[in-house]
Amino acid sequence: MPSLQKYVGGNTVVDSGSVVLGPDDGRFTVIIDNLTFIISAIQEPRTERLSVVRESHDKLIIKINTTQGGDLTFKFKVGNLMGRDLSLAIHLEAHDSYSIFTYTFSMSRP
Repeated sequence: MPSLQKYVGGNTVVDSGSVVLGPDDGRFTVIIDNLTFIISAIQEPRTERLSVVRESHDKLIIKINTTQGGDLTFKFKVGNLMGRDLSLAIHLEAHDSYSIFTYTFSMSRP
């Protein structure tokens, strides 16, 4: 069977998916090779809409603040993979008791 390849623009899709977090789920984690991404929705009025903190050289904490509302869609560089830029495009749809995250990790083509 041939291997399937996905592209977004000129970039190769590394991982993509959707995650639904319920009231008891604080966050979700995506691990790509040796890189760990911990993603969550927060409600903190004095915090930016997007908070990205590098906890270590291989772990990134990403928080999306839902208090200000509006379009919660972002795309930004999150690191390097195999010597190429790795980006995350993410969308959060926040509801009263659950959150729906849709995400795509992509890397630049050589």
